[in-house]
Amino acid sequence: MKYALIPTLLLSFAAFTTKAEAANWVIASARGAPVAIYYDSLSISRTATTATIWVLYDYSSPETASGETYSSVVVRLTMDCTARMISAESNETLYSGRMGGGAVVSQYPGAIEAQKVVVPGSANDDVYRAACG
Repeated sequence: MKYALIPTLLLSFAAFTTKAEAANWVIASARGAPVAIYYDSLSISRTATTATIWVLYDYSSPETASGETYSSVVVRLTMDCTARMISAESNETLYSGRMGGGAVVSQYPGAIEAQKVVVPGSANDDVYRAACG
């Protein structure tokens, strides 16, 4: 009987776990830039021509945009694997701490960014290769 609460406690903990905390982040690119890019290797989903992947942008010093200061961003990207195009699909979340830690500064659920060409050798190319294989 004393172990009956364990599944309930585990489910309660899971409900409070953010995407950033639950991910398996793998470094995609640092290239000496002020931002390191990671992807969640467990989040990759592929079809015949597209792939989706969660990506974390981790800034070496806080960024400010629209009056909001943040140190990392987690976003889901969609890749067109045949046309070498990338777009932000949904659920962009800005965090006050590095690596998706700290408080949620802002969320943009359902935000869709226009597709961009993936430039060979770019940081997006590293993420593209991880998602599309």
